[in-house]
Amino acid sequence: MAKHTLSLYLSLSLLAIMFLGIVSSAGVGSLYTKDNPLKMTYGQTKTVDLLLTNKGSTEGKTFEIEIKQGSDILLLERTSYSLDAESELNVPLTFFVPEDYGKPSQTIELSVKSGTPDQGGMVTLGTAWTTTFDVVLSNAEEMPEGSDASGSMLIYVLIVAVIILALIILFVIKRKK
Repeated sequence: MAKHTLSLYLSLSLLAIMFLGIVSSAGVGSLYTKDNPLKMTYGQTKTVDLLLTNKGSTEGKTFEIEIKQGSDILLLERTSYSLDAESELNVPLTFFVPEDYGKPSQTIELSVKSGTPDQGGMVTLGTAWTTTFDVVLSNAEEMPEGSDASGSMLIYVLIVAVIILALIILFVIKRKK
């Protein structure tokens, strides 16, 4: 019985080692998420990048992008992209919000499918991702240009740094007396 268990474990281990070579880390990345929306004003045009990666693979992949939601403000240059092995590509997503758009926000949903280019009838596995984020809209007077997320945070960090520096200088001066 123990002999059969040992050969079963050895067989499964050998099988696992053989399949390690098929693991790939192809993927899709975006700076914007449901918790970090893209902020725009009415009448504004903005281009942001969607990252496609094909790392950890020895063969090229084709990525197909489909706009599931938000096609009224989003434009793709192309819907199909080919990536070589161990490469990545920034795909430009161009947003244009008309002055009279009328909605305070728009959900963007992209479906990205990957697969290996045609290999003469071989069955290959593909992967699909869905990237979803919101575009939050406001009037130009409400949101100054370039006020995406980090502007006010930087001011708070600088104020705290100045206060800490002032306290250190005061401590050093009192210590010398």
